[in-house]
Amino acid sequence: MPAIIGIIILVIIIGVGAFFALKYHKSLRYESLYNKGIDSYSTQKYKNAVDFFKKALQLNSEKPEIYYNLALSYLELKQDKEAEENFNKVIQMTPNDGDAYYNLGLLHHSKNNSKKAIEYYQKALNLKNNEDSDCLYGIAMANVDMGNFNEALENLEKALKIDPDNKEIKFAIAYTYDQKSDQGDEDENIDKAIEVYTQFLEVDEGNEQANYRIAICYAKKGNWEKTVAYCRNVLKTNSKSAKAYNQLGLAYYCKSELDEAIKMYQKAISIDSKFSSAYTNLGYAYEKNYQTEEAIRAFQQFLKLENKSSQTEQIKLHIEKLKEELAS
Repeated sequence: MPAIIGIIILVIIIGVGAFFALKYHKSLRYESLYNKGIDSYSTQKYKNAVDFFKKALQLNSEKPEIYYNLALSYLELKQDKEAEENFNKVIQMTPNDGDAYYNLGLLHHSKNNSKKAIEYYQKALNLKNNEDSDCLYGIAMANVDMGNFNEALENLEKALKIDPDNKEIKFAIAYTYDQKSDQGDEDENIDKAIEVYTQFLEVDEGNEQANYRIAICYAKKGNWEKTVAYCRNVLKTNSKSAKAYNQLGLAYYCKSELDEAIKMYQKAISIDSKFSSAYTNLGYAYEKNYQTEEAIRAFQQFLKLENKSSQTEQIKLHIEKLKEELAS
């Protein structure tokens, strides 16, 4: 009998040992797959990352970080439905995970669902004790998209207090005044935008986007010399900026320097052959320069690119008018 008991105890010990060995092996396998997923994500191999994370998930479905990183990978692959499902799984497991809410905000913001984005950004901000500049920035830019410029500026100022050296926030403040100028109090808001863009350029003189936006601001004020100067600054940084050449064309057109305007529009089109508005601008420049046939061809090229835009019917009618003028 004691021998039988000894055998039973030995079997139990072996069984328990085998159980823990299997569990240990499973844990090692999970860590290996998870780390391979992290490595794949960090090297931008997002499909591979998804594969590794899903395999790891089969071994252990109780860790929220696996769902979080799977969601981030899906987000990079533009698989929004799968990303959202996995972020929601993280929130289900860890309701106070502010990062999951923040990324859901980014996801809905990228889909132009600004109202929903603000809800998620705000939840993330609440969980981060209202001290997260990224959340405040997200709330602000979603409000800009909705035309709520005062709310946007309020949140950007809060974000800047938290992160005073953040150039992205400073640029966003200028951009918000820039956009607000289209809604009213034009001169005041344009001047404020120019002031903040100028401050931004004092520390980042060659910034392409800031130079371009300040050129647009001066164009709104009808200051064509300044528009030209800042567009030229853009081209010093990026000689292939089609939008800078297009804006130069507009400036020269408004200065009645039509030959120069035509050259700038042609340059924009040579860089970006699908730049539809550059073709309409070129058409009007040709027309004003009494080059009617060239104007018609430019407008027709616009129609090839934009046959269903809000301008389509207007351009079609304009072409017919020009043809009638040629025939008369």
